Amino acid sequence: MILNPSHFEGELAIGQVGQFLEDDFSFSEAVMAFVKKYEPIFYRATIGETLYRQILDGIEPSSAPEPEQQKWRALAERTAPFAAMFVWFYYMQNSVSQTSGVNELDSATPKPSKLKMARVWNEIVDNIVGMAQWICDRADDYPDFAPDMDLFLHHELCRHKIHYGIG
Repeated sequence: MILNPSHFEGELAIGQVGQFLEDDFSFSEAVMAFVKKYEPIFYRATIGETLYRQILDGIEPSSAPEPEQQKWRALAERTAPFAAMFVWFYYMQNSVSQTSGVNELDSATPKPSKLKMARVWNEIVDNIVGMAQWICDRADDYPDFAPDMDLFLHHELCRHKIHYGIG
């Protein structure tokens, strides 16, 4: 995993569920389930399976030379804020209601702001092309990332903004 609890602070805090386990700076089970599901979805959709695997392998402590480890840490640091937003968005979307048998019930906890959710999603959309361009500008470091930018720009994550009557 690339994401860790430090990526879910401030605006992306998930406070009602005891986000961190106090003793070991790890995710609560509820948050962990969303990280395990949505982190790979984000990375596969934006940078592809190969580069995602290379980041995971590259950030693991290894015998690789320090410059090699640094390039993977740099890529993880560059992309993780957007992956965290993606996970946060789906976690909050899910927290709006609870499934009970055959019905969806409104959650007993306060609902997340639709405007905040829209703002976070739109920030992902606004920055995803810049993230891809940052990687392309470092093609020598990341040769397995070679998107067709025309197709990339038409990807759902690059073009699908959320609007709630703001304007």
